Order: sequence, then structure tokens, then C-alpha cells
Amino acid sequence: MVDPVIALTVLNGSLLALLELWCNQPEADSDQAAGTMSEMILHMLGLSPDEARDLARRPLPAAA
Repeated sequence: MVDPVIALTVLNGSLLALLELWCNQPEADSDQAAGTMSEMILHMLGLSPDEARDLARRPLPAAA
């Protein structure tokens, strides 16, 4: 079972790393990086690689 404190720490670190990438490499494909990171985090949290890829590539729901 995933420790929620460790999981939150990993998620926060990943977000900071993504922000650092965007700030220091503005030419990087930010959508691709965010999608790849989402897949990796979902897999780390227990989804299979295929489930993580499917979920990360779904469109976001429309704002209410």
C-alpha cells in the first residue's frame, strides 16, 4: 500500500520539476512532458502502464 505522505511528497516534487522544466526550457513540449509525467505518476500509484497511459491521454472534463 502506498503511504499517502510519501505519495504527496512525490507528487509535489514532480510538479516542482515540471515547473522548473517549463521555466528553464521554454522550447520544451510542455504538453508532452505533462502527459508523460502523468502516466508515470499514475503508474507509480498502482495503475498498470496501459491503464495509466489511457487515463493520462483522456481529455480533461469541461469546467462547470
